Amino acid sequence: MQHTASKQIEMQQTWEELHAQNRFCPKYPNELVVRWALTQFPIKQNTKILDLGCGAGRHAIFMAQEGFDVYATDISREGINVTQNRAQELGLKIQTKTNPAHLMDYPEDFFDGIVCYAVLYYGSKQDMETAIKKSFQSLKPGGKMFLVTRGDQDWRCRYGQKISSFEYHLTDLGNGTPADSEKNMVQTFLTKNELIDLYKDFRKVTIETNHLSWSNGQFIDHDFLVFAEK
Repeated sequence: MQHTASKQIEMQQTWEELHAQNRFCPKYPNELVVRWALTQFPIKQNTKILDLGCGAGRHAIFMAQEGFDVYATDISREGINVTQNRAQELGLKIQTKTNPAHLMDYPEDFFDGIVCYAVLYYGSKQDMETAIKKSFQSLKPGGKMFLVTRGDQDWRCRYGQKISSFEYHLTDLGNGTPADSEKNMVQTFLTKNELIDLYKDFRKVTIETNHLSWSNGQFIDHDFLVFAEK
């Protein structure tokens, strides 16, 4: 338990430092999130959406601008501060909490939707499982979740030491790789079957694959897109 807590503190400190830099505070939402939000929730007013692991708030702010009732949580106080400052500048209301995803704390049957974009692989598989279970509990019946997480074919697996079945210590990043800021992080890369198992409580689950290449195909991001309905 103490080891887990120390890793959490270390990860929080890392993201406090990263979110203090403009480079890690993008303003524009990812098109996958835009498409999901606008196609899955045609009625936006009074529709409660959680941005789980909101970072600097680009998706939370987009959804608030579209008329959703937005909640957001992140491990980084700095990220939450950026989110709130941006929201205030735009006259938007976003209810925020500072928590890692697996310690989210919301009532049962509360949200119509949850988006978790590129967040959970920064924790352990156990933390991912806990976050998904809590997400399931906090969704209303029929509520929807959109998760983007890294898969086991991601290029980073070649640049790290495997420390468990799904965890890699990314010791060899830098030196021209496109994710030098993640050097020495521990990340979790799951298979599709593992994701299916984590989402077994959901009524309906669709998993797609997304690839993005860098440096003329030398580095290929491997992401799973999980669309789930309670």
